[in-house]
Amino acid sequence: MELGDNQIGSIAGLGAALLWTISSLFWSRVRLSAWALNYLKSIVGSVMLLVHLVGMAWLNGHPVFQANAFAWHMLFWGGLIGIAIGDYCYFRSLQIVGPRRCFLLTTTTPIFAIALMWIMSGQPIALVVLLGIVMTMTGVGLVVLDPRSGSEIPSVMPGRGWVGVVLGLGSALCQALGGMFSQQAMEHSDCSAGEAAFIRLLVAAVIMFVFAASRGVLSKVHWEFLNGGNWRFVLAGTALGTWLGIWLSQIAYQKTDLALASTLLTTSPLFAIPVLYLYIGQRTSVVALVGSLVAVLGVAIALNPETVQAWSSSVFSTSGN
Repeated sequence: MELGDNQIGSIAGLGAALLWTISSLFWSRVRLSAWALNYLKSIVGSVMLLVHLVGMAWLNGHPVFQANAFAWHMLFWGGLIGIAIGDYCYFRSLQIVGPRRCFLLTTTTPIFAIALMWIMSGQPIALVVLLGIVMTMTGVGLVVLDPRSGSEIPSVMPGRGWVGVVLGLGSALCQALGGMFSQQAMEHSDCSAGEAAFIRLLVAAVIMFVFAASRGVLSKVHWEFLNGGNWRFVLAGTALGTWLGIWLSQIAYQKTDLALASTLLTTSPLFAIPVLYLYIGQRTSVVALVGSLVAVLGVAIALNPETVQAWSSSVFSTSGN
C-alpha cells in the first residue's frame, strides 16, 4: 500500500521526535560543559548539514545556497538567540533535570510562539487556544512539581533543580524567537528549511568560536572533545538529533499541515517515557505520565484550534439531535 503525503509527513514528524529523544541520551553522557557541548554540536552539525545540502543540490540540480541578504540577517539573529543562547539553556537544563523533564519544558516552545504572535499582532487569543495554553502549563507544572519526577539519569554536570527548570523554559522562549526569525528568512527568500538550519548553526558556531578564542579556552575544549570518549557521544547525538532529526522535521513540515507537524514534533516527552524505561529501567509515576499527556494534548489544542472547534461543534450538534 502506497502512503500519501499526509501519512509520510506524520511518520517523519514522529520519527524526528523519537530521534531527538534518543539523541538526548547521548548528550546526557557527554562530560563537557553545556557551553562546550553546544559549540561542538554546532560545528559538527553545520558540517553534516553542509554535506547534506551539497548532496541534495547535486541530485536536484539547484544551487546549494539560495538565501538573500535579508535572510542571512534574520538567520544571524535566529542563530544567536535560538542556538547560541537557546541550545545552551537546553543542554544545561538537560544536564540538571534529565531528558524527560527537559523535553516537557521545551514543549512550551509553541506556547511562547503563540504569545509572541499575539503581542506582535495585538489580536485577541481564541478561548480554545487559551485552553490549550492552560493545559500545557498545567501538565508541565504537574511533572516539575512531582517529587518522584527527578533527574532520570545521574548527571555528569549536576546543578540546582529550579535552575534547570528556568533554563528549560528559557530555551523554549529562545527557540520560539529563533523560529520566528527563521520563518521570516524563508518567507522572503528561496531559502529552504535545511539551508536555514545550516546557516543558524554556522552563525552560532562562529560566535562561540570567537568567544572561546577571546578567552583562550579553544585548545582546552578541543582536547576535552577528543579525549575521554566525548567525541563519540557528540557525533552520535549530532547525527541523530541535529542532522537526521532536522531532516525528518523538514519532511514533516513539507508533507503535512503546519499545525499537525508542529504538534507531532512536540511528542518527545511521550517517547522519553518508554525510551528511558528500556534504557535504564526508569519507571514514570502516574502524576508525571498524566502531566506529560496533558501538556502534549494542550499543545495540540493550542496549535489546532479550528480542528478542535469543528470537532466540538459536530459533537454538540449530534447530541442535540
